Amino acid sequence: MAPQAPLSLVAKNRLPLALLVTGLVCIPLLRSEPFAMPGYQLSLLLLLGLLLIGHAYRWQLTRQQRHTLLCELAELGPDGFLLIDPEGHPLHVSAGLTRLTGLSAVQLRHDLGLIETLMPPAQVAPWRERLRGTCETPLWLELRDTHGEMHWLEVTTQRARTPDGDEGLRVSFNDRSEVHTLALQLEQMTYFDPLTQLPNRTRMEQLLEERIADGRPFYLLCIGVPRFTEINEVHGHTIGDSVILRMVQLMNDGNIRGVLGRFGGADFLLLLDGALDPEAEARRLLEQFQQPIPIGRLQFHLELCIGQAEYPRHANSADTLLRNANAAMLEVRRRDGEGYGVFEQHLHAQRSERLQIEGLLHRALERDEFRLHYQPKVECLSGRPVGVEALLRWRSPLGEISPARFIPAAEESGQILAIGEWLIERVCRDYGLWQDRGQQVCIALNASARELALPDYAQRFERVLQRHQVPYDQVQLEITESLFITDLAQGVRTLSRLREMGIRIAIDDFGTGYSSLSRLCDLPVDYLKIDQRFIHGLLSRGSDYAMVKSIIALGHNVGLQVIAEGIEHPTQHQALKRLGCDFCQGFYFSRPLDPPQLMDYWLREHLLTRVG
Repeated sequence: MAPQAPLSLVAKNRLPLALLVTGLVCIPLLRSEPFAMPGYQLSLLLLLGLLLIGHAYRWQLTRQQRHTLLCELAELGPDGFLLIDPEGHPLHVSAGLTRLTGLSAVQLRHDLGLIETLMPPAQVAPWRERLRGTCETPLWLELRDTHGEMHWLEVTTQRARTPDGDEGLRVSFNDRSEVHTLALQLEQMTYFDPLTQLPNRTRMEQLLEERIADGRPFYLLCIGVPRFTEINEVHGHTIGDSVILRMVQLMNDGNIRGVLGRFGGADFLLLLDGALDPEAEARRLLEQFQQPIPIGRLQFHLELCIGQAEYPRHANSADTLLRNANAAMLEVRRRDGEGYGVFEQHLHAQRSERLQIEGLLHRALERDEFRLHYQPKVECLSGRPVGVEALLRWRSPLGEISPARFIPAAEESGQILAIGEWLIERVCRDYGLWQDRGQQVCIALNASARELALPDYAQRFERVLQRHQVPYDQVQLEITESLFITDLAQGVRTLSRLREMGIRIAIDDFGTGYSSLSRLCDLPVDYLKIDQRFIHGLLSRGSDYAMVKSIIALGHNVGLQVIAEGIEHPTQHQALKRLGCDFCQGFYFSRPLDPPQLMDYWLREHLLTRVG
């Protein structure tokens, strides 16, 4: 502080000044002839001196009282303050400050440096700068008191008079711990998933932007679980949340080396440094989910789909990188059901088409755009027709769209449930028309994994059959093994109930899934249906011939009948007969037919069989 002028040193205390003035006026007068001044003038002069002395004394007393009162009022607040003299020594330590620090007033007056032991080392220099009075901007101070409790304080300084009239420094400590805690909670809500505490999509996008700004290559993996929504739909969100938490635990147990975040639902993101091997990390994750996840008495078989995108090879922005990794993951889901894949440029067009199809599907039922065709199924040895398979066809505003394109989109969007209800109703109606013409046709129809996940699916199915008076033994249900329900126990219950009613069950596309043999003994089924890809290579590839032969032998060994689909040539039919296949289906026998065409075919083939 600047040195004070002599007059300032005198003026800072009014009582000595008043005594000095009175002496300077009165002493010369008293030294003169005492009776030269009239008595009343002398009395007035003495009275004036006494008034000056009294006023100065009262002013001095009021200033001390005012300072004491201000200190007492400050003590009533929750925050703390220090009053420091020009030499930097504490003159007053508030009780609030002792509460904030855990240090006593005596300790702080003796050594103010004790406060520095409670703050992070990086904040010591800014703190000392405030004590010197050279910086008036507030300082945010993290202070851990002697009891270990953390406080977030806003420290401000301002010039202040000491009780002696010196120009000192007042240091105020405003406790902002509640505000800081609320800010942390808001940040947690904004950037972190409340269930898993992992970084959410917003935070992951920020991390991607930071990595992109850094300019070094890195990988982004998008991790998804097909049909996870079925778990929430069937068992409720509490069970679904438990599965999510167990998934996070398994992924962390896999010692993944990256930043894991939750994208939403059962989709996750994994941010990897460019020096790591993304395929190795993906394989490590896949290995963690080989075994079922137990939640209480339930067992869930989860299949991971992992898509990879790379910066800057596949994208130069966070949004595009996310979309590309997600597109790669969806392609793995569509193509293989689970596994790992890398983004390719053509996936953009495929995803755009899928979204367009999903949009058109929303009004397809309302516009009556679906049709059913039926493909005959024959006894392999005799060639006699024994049943038909109902095949869904869609004539959309874009033209005829293949089931291979719209069924996965319907599965993914959940619209397959409404389509499935329509399919059952239409099959039963067509059966009634054939029955009126004196023909009984055994009909096979496909059930989706989402439908089997519904606890009341069997009851719904039964009500429709009863309403249309369709015999249960004339209905066959085909389920696709590679798209089988994640909750095996619920699927077995549904299939068992249907089988008890007399409905026969077939596993479609057998041999293409990842766990066909292990699940076969757990499923209440009657038929195995060999996927047509093996039939196409039956006579040209030894591996396909061996696979068909093994499936037929396996089915017969466990008491099941075997159906082969996709037969297009008589040589394929002859080979299947030699291998002992039970039933056949394909263009060689008949293309899919509309209901009137099917009736003509049925009557003609049965007539030829009887004549033969």
